[in-house]
Amino acid sequence: MTPESRTAPGEDRELTASQRLIWTGQRLQPGEPLYNMVLAFHISGELESATFARAFQALVDRCDVLRVALPGDAASPDTPPRQRFRERFEAPFAQLDFSADTDPRARLAAWLDEHKVLDLDPRECLFESALIRLAPDAYVWYLNQHHLITDAWSCAVLFERLQAFYALARAGRLDDAPGLPLYRDYVEHEHARRDSPAQQKSRAYWEARLRSPTPPSRFYREPPTEAGGRTERVVCVLGAQRSAALRALAAEPGFRAFTGELALFQVFATLLLAYLARVTGNRTLAIGTPSHNRGSAQFKATAGLFIEIFPLQATIEEGETFASLYAKVARAAQELLMHAQPGASGAAHNRAYDVLLNFITASFGDFDGRATRTEWIHAGYGDRSHLLRLQVEDFDRADALGVYFDLNVDAFSREERDWVPAHFLRLLDAFLDDPGQVLEGVALLDPASVTAVAAAAPAETVVDLFEQQARSGPERVALACDGVTLTYAELDRRADRLARGLRERGAGPGTRVAIALPRSPEALVAILGVLKCAAAYVPLDTAYPPARIARILDAAAPLLVLSDAAARDCLGEFDGEVSDLDEVAVSEAGGAAPPASRPGPADVAYVIYTSGSTGKPKGVLVGHAGLANYVTWARKQYLGERPGDFPLFSSLAFDLTVTSLFVPLISGGRVVVYPERAGEIAVHRVIEDNAVDVVKLTPVHLSLLQSLDLAGSRIHTLILGGEDLKVDLARTVTRRFGGEVAIYNEYGPTEATVGCMVHRFDPARDTATSVPIGRAIDNLSVHVLDARRNPLPRGVAGELYIGGVGLAHGYLDPDPASAARFVPAEDVPWGERLYRSGDLARCNEDGVLEYLGREDHQVKIRGVRIELGEIEAALLDFPGVRECVV
Repeated sequence: MTPESRTAPGEDRELTASQRLIWTGQRLQPGEPLYNMVLAFHISGELESATFARAFQALVDRCDVLRVALPGDAASPDTPPRQRFRERFEAPFAQLDFSADTDPRARLAAWLDEHKVLDLDPRECLFESALIRLAPDAYVWYLNQHHLITDAWSCAVLFERLQAFYALARAGRLDDAPGLPLYRDYVEHEHARRDSPAQQKSRAYWEARLRSPTPPSRFYREPPTEAGGRTERVVCVLGAQRSAALRALAAEPGFRAFTGELALFQVFATLLLAYLARVTGNRTLAIGTPSHNRGSAQFKATAGLFIEIFPLQATIEEGETFASLYAKVARAAQELLMHAQPGASGAAHNRAYDVLLNFITASFGDFDGRATRTEWIHAGYGDRSHLLRLQVEDFDRADALGVYFDLNVDAFSREERDWVPAHFLRLLDAFLDDPGQVLEGVALLDPASVTAVAAAAPAETVVDLFEQQARSGPERVALACDGVTLTYAELDRRADRLARGLRERGAGPGTRVAIALPRSPEALVAILGVLKCAAAYVPLDTAYPPARIARILDAAAPLLVLSDAAARDCLGEFDGEVSDLDEVAVSEAGGAAPPASRPGPADVAYVIYTSGSTGKPKGVLVGHAGLANYVTWARKQYLGERPGDFPLFSSLAFDLTVTSLFVPLISGGRVVVYPERAGEIAVHRVIEDNAVDVVKLTPVHLSLLQSLDLAGSRIHTLILGGEDLKVDLARTVTRRFGGEVAIYNEYGPTEATVGCMVHRFDPARDTATSVPIGRAIDNLSVHVLDARRNPLPRGVAGELYIGGVGLAHGYLDPDPASAARFVPAEDVPWGERLYRSGDLARCNEDGVLEYLGREDHQVKIRGVRIELGEIEAALLDFPGVRECVV
């Protein structure tokens, strides 16, 4: 086409596809200057203000897009208005002089802040312009255009033409100024191609691509349900050295493209996708990228809005490197360029992404021989559906690229807005250092910033703490079971007698004694007796099938098994020693002296078997130091200085039960034992009896309370563990108690001694699907780490690692895979021994950890971890399961 349009000036025309999207976005966010494109050109040298004003009017006279108006109601909820190319328009142009001010640049900054948010009225004028004098040799040309009529390339066209017109005006030859190609020709060009075969092919391509939407981006916090349009521009300082290295990388084999600018765009797209993968955790990603649509020399010389935004998609694979991701980006960019036909974009494309990369290839240079610095001013608003926009520009062909993040303030806190460029630069530096390295191997935080928890092992064991209570209140009731009670003195004496008998049979440090007893007073005597002689107890659930018990006994190799006549059947063909408590305990005549040896903090307290990561029973060696640390913390957390009564109604072989065994006995409270009864729901009997203060239970147990009226219960605290606790369940049960109950979500694998972190449920604050798992307890640490054990920022999901006093000694005769779950201190940058939990978690904005599921293929059934690959064999270990079809 020629600059002569086929239709007369003044005739109304439809908006282009990109103009319709801009108009719709503005209508959805009325009063917000989200599409103001503001530039300030700082010109060094003298200028003739009147001449500059004449040149600008000549530019308006010759550039039809500057004369565009939308005469209809731009806020109409119906179809978009048509645009009118006015034949004549007297452009508003301000000539301002701040040079007499005490601080002209401060005056300029205040003026720019005021004018950048101007609500440009599309019915009148879609731009504002001014020339501002700061000094005899310092001027600023201010140009604010609505995006309906411009893009970055268009701004460069206007700048180049204005300086040419200014030179002609100074020479008295302004009438010789040539016209610009007409934007309305592009409008007609796009409309004429609307039903062309190329357009139909393009639409079909994008329809197919958009059928599988990518998940929304979650950065360092939950995305806002309704984000506003306020954004903050955060500068990402590359510097000359990084910028030169990026340009050099884009020229290397394997990274070259048709042009250097395309290669550099692909590098930044790779970096942005890598950042999204690392921070959001999404594997399928999409970013919006502009297509410039200037396919001819005429359109390259035309001012106006040409760009359309299309999604660039990529899937991050396991072991993805920067180089492999770049190759994917290069292929995706090539496809995008092939199918990004003018007019092909629409609302569906805009909904396909919430992150945008704007790589601007326009440049400006000097103004009529005068050195010029281009300032791109952010108006402080953006499309509310775009949570993050990465803007990259090289307006003045400077040594350093300009890189900015426009961040939605509802999606990023003030602190988090500073994290974005910091984490992006860590990835950028890693890319430059080694394009072949795996994305997951890049540390977003400095590992040196993490310090090991300063924790000393408790000097006292649970035996010491229990005996202190027995001495201070010997006549208090320690245990109650179906009308039978034992005082602290009686329980202590019986445990001492058993301990002495066990010692005589060879039990002591480094040995194990299995306990195969139902819930009963004898079971508590057995546990305390084993602990008192410094051996480790191995609890067996008498309801387990004999095959599972046989495997545990074979692996644990106990010195003997403490059992009774009713429970011995569960032992199957075990050929070791099996004895009743009375057979082992010394007689009263033997005296009440304590056993010869006593446990120390370094000794093993118990061995509990869990399916763990292999689906086969493996014994976790829990030490006295970890046990004492947990129960003293739990006493303080759940009871304060008061004694507390707990029910014993769950399996002794489940470490959740440890809380109900020891916390009451070191606080001066009671253990209320509920023996197994066929067909009975034990937790219901606990509630009906109303005889305890604190109940430790699983969410499955808790769900059985939803229909009960609990308003009159004496229970003041519920401790949940073993499974994911849902907010709806916690809220329902809180209401059933009349709001007079504290619900604690306690998290901890067996390998971290019952519980390593806790969160008190808050109905007002806890509004997600699951109740958070909280913060670390005393003398333990929790870390969210990436695949290379690098610490992750708050809000970023990773694997949960645990350190501190509560860690178990390890596993009894572990296989190599199991042993590797405990990471030695020398393999951790901050020198702390850690347990790798296999659980996924992230830290929320309150500094509280949220559980996100498993990193592996395990599930939990009744609080027991089972590998899905071995679920059939594992399920057959559960009481009552006789057949399993998977």
